[in-house]
Amino acid sequence: MKKGQSLINKKVVVVSHQAPSRSKPKKPIATQKRAVPSQKIVKVSQNKAKVPKKPINWRKLRRGVIIVGLVIIVLGLGYGLFCSNYFRVRDIEISGTEFLSAPEIHDRALTALTGPVWQLWRGNFWLTTSRRVCRNLEDYQLIGCRVRRHWPNKLTLVVTEEPPVAIWQEGSRYYLVDQFGRIIKEDSAVNASSWPVIQNQGDTLANDNKVAANPALWTMILAIKNSQWPNGEPHNFIFNNNEPNSLRVIGTQGQIIKLNLRHDLESQLALWRMGQSKFSTQLSEAKIIDLRYGDRIIYQ
Repeated sequence: MKKGQSLINKKVVVVSHQAPSRSKPKKPIATQKRAVPSQKIVKVSQNKAKVPKKPINWRKLRRGVIIVGLVIIVLGLGYGLFCSNYFRVRDIEISGTEFLSAPEIHDRALTALTGPVWQLWRGNFWLTTSRRVCRNLEDYQLIGCRVRRHWPNKLTLVVTEEPPVAIWQEGSRYYLVDQFGRIIKEDSAVNASSWPVIQNQGDTLANDNKVAANPALWTMILAIKNSQWPNGEPHNFIFNNNEPNSLRVIGTQGQIIKLNLRHDLESQLALWRMGQSKFSTQLSEAKIIDLRYGDRIIYQ
């Protein structure tokens, strides 16, 4: 090799003079084995068995459709009969009133047809009963009260009034009164001849709707009307609240007979008849016959 030329493509081999070292084998590391719980392995088949579809139970389905249909029909009929405007009563006609105020009874009876807006059945033709309407008229003590229906939405209230028993006179005013002392209406002197007239000679007793006299007064008036009065049925009577248990009866000839309202009429008439059998002349000429004491007759 000439000088000036570089070493190219030369292999250099270095040989070590030391013997190769032998690697020591590593000691194995002992690891503690852990107990693994046993696991069950379930083999799932790739081909699943197909579950057969259940057939439709047409009988059960038909039964359900029928039940639902019946419920809808019942609800529809119920709404039509009890909640529709076709069967809603708008007014009540009053029949049978002779002495009582028909407009006043009408206004009271009409309250049975009213109610809150949510009550769709208010004033229904089928649900409006006599008991419901007449409950608002109990103050009148009617003998009869019933509802008569007229298809499809008209009602007539038929009432039977308590008949009057007398006319109560205070000054120039006349009141038609029933057997409970209630004022049926204010009357006039023209009709005074049709009923027994009780003239009040004491304090004012007629208020808005009742005569505040002894209740036995009206019982006595009825008893006189149904009795056999010795000298013909009397028509005029006098009551004074200063003597609340006494009633003066004016006979057909102007004779005054005093009665006790605490005693029954028959016992007092029996005493009078017995006196007539013994003192006929004196009693027939007397202007006042007092029968209030039960065991004796005082006459003037």
